Amino acid sequence: MRTCRTDGGTTDGRDCRMCGESLADTPDQRVLTAVEDGTVVHRYFCSDDCLERWSA
Repeated sequence: MRTCRTDGGTTDGRDCRMCGESLADTPDQRVLTAVEDGTVVHRYFCSDDCLERWSA
């Protein structure tokens, strides 16, 4: 879940959908966005490797 900070930044409490690693300090994170039944869905991954394994 993304929350706003008073300094204008954000904190990111998301975890990789494949391995469960926190994405808070992961510079290589990837996001897969899709529309499912009229709703936008974002799936977060810590790396290309996890994204590829999930989509295989």
